[in-house]
Amino acid sequence: MKSEYPNLSWLFQSNSTIKKDIFRRYGSKVEFLTDLNNLIGELRESGCRNMIERASEVNELERDFNPFLAEFHMAEYLCKLGNSIRFLPLELVKTEFPNTSPDIECENENIRFFVEVTYVKNSDSTMLIIEDLRDILKNYPYCVSIRFKEQLSLPRLPYQEKTIQGELIKKSMDQFRLKLPEISGALPYQVNTDEIVFTIYPSNSNEGYPGFFTSSCEIPIDAIVDYIHHRLTEKAGKWCRFPPKFQDVPYILALHCDDNSIDNIEMEELLYGRIIALGIQSSDDLEFMHQQIIMRDRQWENINSNKASLISFWAEIESASNQGWEDLLREKRLIPNDYQYLNTPGIYLTDPMMKNVSGVLFKIHNNFYFYPNPFSDPGIIDPDIIKDLRIPKERL
Repeated sequence: MKSEYPNLSWLFQSNSTIKKDIFRRYGSKVEFLTDLNNLIGELRESGCRNMIERASEVNELERDFNPFLAEFHMAEYLCKLGNSIRFLPLELVKTEFPNTSPDIECENENIRFFVEVTYVKNSDSTMLIIEDLRDILKNYPYCVSIRFKEQLSLPRLPYQEKTIQGELIKKSMDQFRLKLPEISGALPYQVNTDEIVFTIYPSNSNEGYPGFFTSSCEIPIDAIVDYIHHRLTEKAGKWCRFPPKFQDVPYILALHCDDNSIDNIEMEELLYGRIIALGIQSSDDLEFMHQQIIMRDRQWENINSNKASLISFWAEIESASNQGWEDLLREKRLIPNDYQYLNTPGIYLTDPMMKNVSGVLFKIHNNFYFYPNPFSDPGIIDPDIIKDLRIPKERL
């Protein structure tokens, strides 16, 4: 198998334990291993440095492998934009960064910048259980639907919480596995375990398969956004521990998100703020429409005449505009326009730690979005630097 994936074997030549774990875990997933092998090959051909050393830092497949892959995917994207890439594993760059180091150094003919990658993925109980359930049902003519109870319905983002959730799933699956041979009589039939309710239906074949998956509660989007805020703030804080000579180098936070419950709209709102629009209600009554327009225009005039008192952080927004960020601020409606204005400021304005950050690069569903920070310390970003970074604001 190793000869089929030469780049993967090369990358983990100094980490044989993890290499064996990868082939053991993903050996049957040919497409995944092929894509990974090609990704590594592209980075090798580009001259990316310190790849083997970075791979040596992967100590535990379950905990470390996805964040590691996130760094390589970000490196691939930045490399394709014309940047040279150097990974910065701390043990290798101790003389440069005695305390802590960013994940990646990028450089082109115009600029050098650092990238700190963070990976976020909901534990997704459905994906954790589906392969195990398929295996169990191979010898039973059943279609089995499941309903997660509350503990498995809620998203689990920190690694420790995911581990606990995985243990709960395993316990319920073991309970189901023991009860399955005892099932007799009419179907549908329910098996109630600690955290999952399994409903068994007759299948249309001799081999069983999973049916519908449902949850006991809605996904709390606010909790996920709060967690992402925490992760970004945590990574922003690393900048404070860089040597002073590196604190004027642009510092990008790259968020690789594999959670389907958040998208670029929530991310933009988290960073820049929540925008509201002054609208009018459609009506066939022309006089009613006319009065609505008059009221809207009066309200709009009041907002524009009293920005300092009605828009939070207006002094900071105005200062950033004077430093060359007016186009971006108008685009994001932080400067009121088109009957839209800032209602609730985002963390670029409210969180002092985010002043360390030049911008956030957000990857979701293989799409990349870049959000420059017009309120960061002037030394690490300005409108002229944006084009040198070679990161488009949105790339699909």
